[in-house]
Amino acid sequence: MKALALGLALLALAVLAGEAGAAPGQGVWLTADQSVKIAFGPCPLYRERLCGAVAWMKSPLDAAGSPRRDLGNPDPALRQRPLQGLTLVWDLKPAGDGRWTDGRLYDPRSGRTVEARARLSADGAMRIEGCVGPICKAQLWTRTN
Repeated sequence: MKALALGLALLALAVLAGEAGAAPGQGVWLTADQSVKIAFGPCPLYRERLCGAVAWMKSPLDAAGSPRRDLGNPDPALRQRPLQGLTLVWDLKPAGDGRWTDGRLYDPRSGRTVEARARLSADGAMRIEGCVGPICKAQLWTRTN
């Protein structure tokens, strides 16, 4: 848990450092359904890689008024951790020209972790792909604050 907190603190510092001099994928991105903002910055252990954590949620509370939790996690010990601040994308390796490969993407709804890759499009959106074998699903995320 301390390692997660340290990682999130480092991620927050990287995002707060600003866009000047930042890698093109760093910053805050709004998901396609506009329900979550993901803050991307250098990963704690491998600074050249990108990691992304939940920075904002449109609906941060469940029906009982409690913070949303990672209820879909296959590990029962992790189901009570809050989604706010949770790292969902990690280890995206730079592949040049606004592209990243060989990362991992966690979907808290299904509890699945899949391969991930990302690339910036000409209009400035980030195309995120989650892949299981040769089958990939993509979303376009937009830069926000």
